[in-house]
Amino acid sequence: MKQRIEQFWTEAESLLNSDKKLIDKISEIENLIRERLERFELINYDAEFNLVKESGIENLANQQKEKIIKNIWNPLFNEASTFQEYSYLLNWVIPVNKWYSFCGDYELTDKTYDVLAEVIDKNASLDDIIFILRSEESYNVSEKKPEAFKILAEYFMKNGDADELSGYLDPDDQHFETIRYFPYQILLQLLNKVKNAFEETDWQRILDLLEIDAEDIEDSIKNLEKKQGRTQEELKVAQKRVDKINKELQKIGDEIVLAEGEQTIYFTLKLERGEKTKLGAIKISKEKDRN
Repeated sequence: MKQRIEQFWTEAESLLNSDKKLIDKISEIENLIRERLERFELINYDAEFNLVKESGIENLANQQKEKIIKNIWNPLFNEASTFQEYSYLLNWVIPVNKWYSFCGDYELTDKTYDVLAEVIDKNASLDDIIFILRSEESYNVSEKKPEAFKILAEYFMKNGDADELSGYLDPDDQHFETIRYFPYQILLQLLNKVKNAFEETDWQRILDLLEIDAEDIEDSIKNLEKKQGRTQEELKVAQKRVDKINKELQKIGDEIVLAEGEQTIYFTLKLERGEKTKLGAIKISKEKDRN
């Protein structure tokens, strides 16, 4: 077992320090963890690689998890900058049911979702977004991180066109259940976007499964359009105020420049006459003597 762990670290550190793209490092090291480290096997050893009858907190699995997070996951996380990179790192730590993530950690999962909600943009792919919006019994994203879930769901709705989004609304698609948990208004906007991509019978089936009334979609869009209309008017009014203020500031600036110019002429004449100014008795002759 000791030799196997040492071999894992040799390969993992080699990948970590390689010239490969960050996304490739993350993916390949994660695969290495899955291939070489089996939690339910390692908990039968203590931190000194001795087989034990009863597993305690100080077992080999927990020791290696902490070491991986400290020496691999954290450096990769600090180097990451894109939505895709952070989403791949989330895959290391999110607690799931189908297979046990070796580095499963609720605190790091919360942290990563917060960052994902900050860095997501129009370039994030639908597959990457919907994948991290999945919920597991041990970690329900919509309940544990509702604000991040809302932001991510809205970008999912905005980033895809009707054809792309309609594929995820197939009731037989694995992600259909995830979409059911979208915030209601975002779900209505998504449905309005894809409504023409389905036959009437398929469309009605989708609405029935989502427990959505077609009239709700129409009402939601009308309300959204009204709200956007009010927002545009408010922006126009605000812009007029800004333009007015800028004109007033420009006028003040011109007056300051003019005043400074007149003041310069005034003091220049006084200096040429050898008269005292507020700066003291300054004479042109003394300035000439210095030169």
